Amino acid sequence: MKNEFNKYGQRLTEGEYQAKCVDLAEKSYGKPGYERAEIGLMIDHRLGKDFPSQKREALVDAVLSARRAIPFLLAKDKLKSAFGKGPKKPTGAALARHLEKKCGKVLDKTDLAQFLGL
Repeated sequence: MKNEFNKYGQRLTEGEYQAKCVDLAEKSYGKPGYERAEIGLMIDHRLGKDFPSQKREALVDAVLSARRAIPFLLAKDKLKSAFGKGPKKPTGAALARHLEKKCGKVLDKTDLAQFLGL
């Protein structure tokens, strides 16, 4: 990230983010709450540590919802391509659009662009 500070306070640097992700994975991977904590670190890195708690919970839920949709969206792409109505190989574009749609319900355009790296 170019700037450590923004409207939601200080952000984790790339190095801090990576170190915290490794530490979290070593201690908690596969345990209840792991994914929520991982997404929380992503928010701290991309938006800031002071991101409002209600919006934080809504954003975590949006990302989790988008992740749960991945198998469905990939299967849908495969079916479309099998019937000649889509790309030969799934592109991931549907996944990106779905994530953008889910997160866009929580974030304004500026925050969405910062969160998704657009």
